[in-house]
Amino acid sequence: PLDRDEVESAKRKMLGQYALGKQTNAQLAQTLGWYECLGLGAEFDAAYPDLIARLAPADLHSVAQMYLRHPVISVVGPQTALDRLKTAQ
Repeated sequence: PLDRDEVESAKRKMLGQYALGKQTNAQLAQTLGWYECLGLGAEFDAAYPDLIARLAPADLHSVAQMYLRHPVISVVGPQTALDRLKTAQ
């Protein structure tokens, strides 16, 4: 289980960073453009803080259980190194 105080602290930090990331016209345009590219629409910018504020520890725990159950390792390198890795298994 996640500690409620830690979750609230993380949400405040996230919302603070979100606000700081939109201080210039260029930053705001990039954010709104990104939402348009994702199909969320520019209006998602106003909804985002409310969505974050409504998150409860149980919500985050549920998502973590869904996506963080099976570890994944990514290996990047020259093909010869990757071939050696395959034969080492």
